[in-house]
Amino acid sequence: MKQEHNYSGFLYRSIFALTMSCLLAIAFVVVVDPYRLFRLMEKVNVNQIKPAPERYQEEIKLSLAKAFAGNAVILGNSRAEIGFDPAHTTLFNSGYSTFNLAIAGSTAATAKREYTYLQQAGQHPKLIVLGVEFLDFLRKPPVPDKAKKTSQAEHSPDAWKWKFDTTFSIASVVDAIETLRIQHRPESITMTAQGFNPLREYQKYAREQGYYALFQQRAVENAKKYLGKKGQQFDFEQSDDMHDLQSLLESNVNDASEMNVIIYPYHAQILAMFEEAGLWPAFETWKLQLAEKVAAVQKTNPHRRITLWDFSGYAKFQCEKIPGKGDKLAVTEWYWEAGHFKPNLGNKIVERILQPERNFSNDSFGFSLNTANGKDNQQRIENERASCKASYPALFDEVVQLMKNAGA
Repeated sequence: MKQEHNYSGFLYRSIFALTMSCLLAIAFVVVVDPYRLFRLMEKVNVNQIKPAPERYQEEIKLSLAKAFAGNAVILGNSRAEIGFDPAHTTLFNSGYSTFNLAIAGSTAATAKREYTYLQQAGQHPKLIVLGVEFLDFLRKPPVPDKAKKTSQAEHSPDAWKWKFDTTFSIASVVDAIETLRIQHRPESITMTAQGFNPLREYQKYAREQGYYALFQQRAVENAKKYLGKKGQQFDFEQSDDMHDLQSLLESNVNDASEMNVIIYPYHAQILAMFEEAGLWPAFETWKLQLAEKVAAVQKTNPHRRITLWDFSGYAKFQCEKIPGKGDKLAVTEWYWEAGHFKPNLGNKIVERILQPERNFSNDSFGFSLNTANGKDNQQRIENERASCKASYPALFDEVVQLMKNAGA
């Protein structure tokens, strides 16, 4: 009996210890709040700076956007997540409280889900900035019986499973510890309270390796990727991304909102790669089809304010010179590397779309594209390309060599 009593006592003590450990772990996560989901406290040098979430990004961002209840949203992939600072003074001075809902690696389907959720939650942003990614559309349409659509429910911020996991799991405890750790590490991976990724870790990479290394690493990856699509035929009209984009454009026809569809300002290095890989004709066709989609929605809903902006080209911003190999002191102003622009350039885009009446002709940056001015836009880019090549011929020579090496 004594042995049985000791066993029972051990079992009860173990259960009690386990229960207390679980409760302490939950309390630790809730108080430190690595995902800003509980908002019990936020103190400088304690938990004010939060790590960028590596899981449940869509659910976390939508939950934060819903709580933020702003009147403007930014949608898109990593280019928008990194390039558009929702706290930019032009947005604030224009009366917008903005949340950046862009997610790295996401497509138009994600943007559609996010916007649909906000609508269902009773939020109707006055301003929408939507970045669209040309490379996402370079996919063959899926076989109908094998096509898989991701439902809204799979990423719903109202689902209990992900909420439980971000409150009680080893990963959430680790993220809480990381929150405490990064308060005094200015180059840690973070996300602001408005969903913006300042890419602070790239400052460290640039300082230690130089910007040339950042550009070169991404350029080698891009060269292989683009050459892999060389010679393919793309049916943009039948692509999932085009269908999702059209659905998104149509989903806000009853909202008193202004939608700005942004063609990203790829660095001249990427545009030259498009040319070498034979993707330029597809790039131009894609732009014109976007213009047709926007025009079709506006035709049936003449009160809608949807503007397609082409920020691609070879203007002075996109033709920014890449620091030389071994140069660790030079700092670029507009780009982290060819695919991701800095907030400095994102701010220029925001200023352009919010102040279209201003004369930006000297900068030649930001073209309001429609079905009637496609030729003008192509001529603009040709002129910019000629100027860029005259001032920076080494860029085009280097791209030719990059593509040759990638195809070897």
